[in-house]
Amino acid sequence: MLTTKIDTSPDGPVTFTPPPIQNIRPPSDVAQRPSHVLIYGYPITNQLVNLRYRIFKATHPNMTRTKYFPHLTRFLKNEIRKLHPEETLAIRVVLAETSGHEGGSIPLLAVGVPGRRPPADVLRKITEELELYGIIEAPGWYPQMYPRR
Repeated sequence: MLTTKIDTSPDGPVTFTPPPIQNIRPPSDVAQRPSHVLIYGYPITNQLVNLRYRIFKATHPNMTRTKYFPHLTRFLKNEIRKLHPEETLAIRVVLAETSGHEGGSIPLLAVGVPGRRPPADVLRKITEELELYGIIEAPGWYPQMYPRR
């Protein structure tokens, strides 16, 4: 069973077991979409955010879930930047369209720019690091719900 670390304790990471993989996938027509609306990234499930929030709240009782999500995504982006401090790797959170997932959309930790993904070795390192924090859904190409124009 995969155990991961979480940013809650001043004494260091706390381990937890992430929620099961939900097999979130992009829409089936993603290949027909224009590349400027496609972004490569990692789905962030609501179950993972809820689990991490409950653990985090134990040591930060004044933190609301609404304030926790930006805290979590900032933390994850900083962890990725630590892996690649010399690179100008675009990292942001976008709302992405999904297929068969409740609500049809999900927050996506996007890496790279629309239509282009980072090199395979960079993605391998990012994937390994994000797994430590419970981001275990398969990365892929997803259409942004509100692409930049």
